[in-house]
Amino acid sequence: KVGDDLENLKFNTAISAMMVFLNEMEKNQISKKDFEKFLVILSPFAPHISEELWEKLGHKESIFVQEWPQFDPELIKEENIELIVQVNGKLRDKIQVSTGISEEDAKKAALESEKVKAFLEDKEPKKVIFVKGKLINIVI
Repeated sequence: KVGDDLENLKFNTAISAMMVFLNEMEKNQISKKDFEKFLVILSPFAPHISEELWEKLGHKESIFVQEWPQFDPELIKEENIELIVQVNGKLRDKIQVSTGISEEDAKKAALESEKVKAFLEDKEPKKVIFVKGKLINIVI
């Protein structure tokens, strides 16, 4: 995110993304390796403190000769998604399902939801619409 923002000269959003990371870092401890990557990302914005902290971590060479950290999309893949279930276009439930759920399994999970069953009142749905893997609309 920060790398893309830098390329597009969106400095405010880059700094915002780093602040989000710092807030998460305060909640959970991170490894030295991850902190070093963060310092490399921070260095264009705060060069003096980044260099100082880099040296305190025991590095002899400058932080500015380090390679920019590479993004790994596999690390951010969600295992579960929240499936929105509507009955006649109105939100009735949100259920957690696995990311790779099939359309048929998603429809089955939606129809088995207790909240949805209450609105169906033992009626068979006329139509079940599955939209982009995150929304199911049941028409009765």
